[in-house]
Amino acid sequence: MNKKIISAAIAATFAISGAVVADVTVSGRVINSVDILDNGSSNGGQDETVVSDRGSRLVFDASEDLGNGMKGMAHMEVSLDTSDAGTSFNNNRNTYVGLTGDFGTVLIGHHDSPLKMSSGKAEVFGDRLADYNGFAGLEDAHASDVVAYVSPSFSGLTVAAATIAGGQYDTSTNQDDLAAGFSVAAMYGNGPLYLAIAHEDLSDASVYTAGTNNLSDEKLRVTGVYTMDAIQVGLVYEDREDAINADSESLYVSGKYTMGNNVISAAFGKVETTGASDRDGWAIGLTHNFSKRTSAFIDYANSEVGLTEDGAGVASATNDISGFSIGLAHLF
Repeated sequence: MNKKIISAAIAATFAISGAVVADVTVSGRVINSVDILDNGSSNGGQDETVVSDRGSRLVFDASEDLGNGMKGMAHMEVSLDTSDAGTSFNNNRNTYVGLTGDFGTVLIGHHDSPLKMSSGKAEVFGDRLADYNGFAGLEDAHASDVVAYVSPSFSGLTVAAATIAGGQYDTSTNQDDLAAGFSVAAMYGNGPLYLAIAHEDLSDASVYTAGTNNLSDEKLRVTGVYTMDAIQVGLVYEDREDAINADSESLYVSGKYTMGNNVISAAFGKVETTGASDRDGWAIGLTHNFSKRTSAFIDYANSEVGLTEDGAGVASATNDISGFSIGLAHLF
């Protein structure tokens, strides 16, 4: 259905006499896969076959021209679990209000941290079985209570910074702190080359594990991506100081090759954790694009770290976990 028709229908549904309804753009995606997993000795050694939702979502965008190059904007992104019965909607994705103009962009709400933003270009299996969150231990933050700024591009260089207020996350002395957590990133793109460096400190904002504030949780992440015609290669390195679990270093190497409507992707991930054996994994996949909006994919992955199933669930591995994932995606 045409997005403008959908927007008009929404406006008509919520119209109030005398009210002015701004233009709203509706978009989204539905992605599901059939996953056949060999869990090794993890999860009690129980193999499983599941239908997984792969980040399906419904998105509403609105903006207003305020003049002098400035716009007001709002973004609402709702997760949809399209593979299971029960609660279907979740507000754990980017949702914010903001202003944008020649000065850059300021936003308030729920948003990806700048550290997460910095490395997304290197990820070739996002929301799929070998998503690097589970596959390479690169845990990303979707944080609430965010105040963020993204600069305009200065000859290819963009800077992003965000603070996370302590009221929701912190349970002790920092509830009145606007910057109980912070994340900053510098991202540079010029032609085929993309480079980024990011630092994040969530020690006083227990974003990942509730009730664990005031314990060290800092990350330094470096990303590089190079694209040459149909070939892209990427690398992400992260050094994490984590008093909740253990300090670790993660390495993620990715590549993809585009042949017409087909894309071959591959990745290698490795995690070195203090006091534990090194763990690694590899993945390969094929995506066929029927059109710009509809695609199918098949992936195989083997990991000692973990794989992602049924949306955000990460299967933690004590030995190898491996599996096939066959899926369909439609964007609208």
